[in-house]
Amino acid sequence: GHPFLECTTTSLQWLLSSLRELPMAEPRAKRPKTCAEAGLAAGLKPELVFRELDIDQVQWTSRTDSEKFSAHADSDHNLYVSDTSRIVCFDRHGRYRSVLSGVEPHHIVPNGTVDYVVILRKSDKQKLCKVCSDGSMSTILETSSPLYGPDICLNGDVVHHPSTSRLERRSPSGELASSIEGGRGKVISFEANSYLTAGQDGHVYFSSKTCVYRWNSQERTVECIAGHPKAQGRRDGFGSDARFTHLKRPVLTKKFAYVRENDNRFCRVDLETFEVTTLLLRGIDPSQIE
Repeated sequence: GHPFLECTTTSLQWLLSSLRELPMAEPRAKRPKTCAEAGLAAGLKPELVFRELDIDQVQWTSRTDSEKFSAHADSDHNLYVSDTSRIVCFDRHGRYRSVLSGVEPHHIVPNGTVDYVVILRKSDKQKLCKVCSDGSMSTILETSSPLYGPDICLNGDVVHHPSTSRLERRSPSGELASSIEGGRGKVISFEANSYLTAGQDGHVYFSSKTCVYRWNSQERTVECIAGHPKAQGRRDGFGSDARFTHLKRPVLTKKFAYVRENDNRFCRVDLETFEVTTLLLRGIDPSQIE
């Protein structure tokens, strides 16, 4: 699946109802994404609460790819949605306002460390920009090669993986701050197949099929904190005893990483104990999320 939120305007109307009212995950079928599925796919902070949104009230750009949306939520419960050329902000009550129009084709980069919107140029993936709530836009980083799975760290550094076996961290000026390589024949074996996620603890997290990894760029280590690279399944447990089938990008809070699988299984990983718990998405107490 695509790491960005991609769905029709009809299915986006399901986006982000209150987590208190989430239904149990239904068997896979042709149906709109539930708010939890769409929210985690977009990299939204899972503790945020929104009411049902009607995005058909917006006059979106008429173009062939306008049905592909990306989104970002800030800590004030505002949801920013892009149709690749226009960015609109919805408040938690469903009211909207236009933030920026006529932007070159882009996707919003899902991230959980900053409140402003980060967009990645769609044509070549070589330019990251910052869009503030007032519509002002500035360049974060422009490179000569594509940025794959990027995210913004708390100090402004940009992390991405130029290949599935290499991770890079670059300063806002584009200088390489740190990097690490894995894969076959390396001391550290990993495969990054999702967006990197910068944590508030200074580490960078990513998932790779059946594992959740943590990159400590200062100590130059990558460790599997949950799951096993050579075993799959559906099992809760601690660290390598847990089992996954095919993980999506992790979404982070201060204490937990939330991950979703293709079969709509939602799990929470404790970032201190590495305990994996499958979530039943009915009647979640929001106080237990953060």
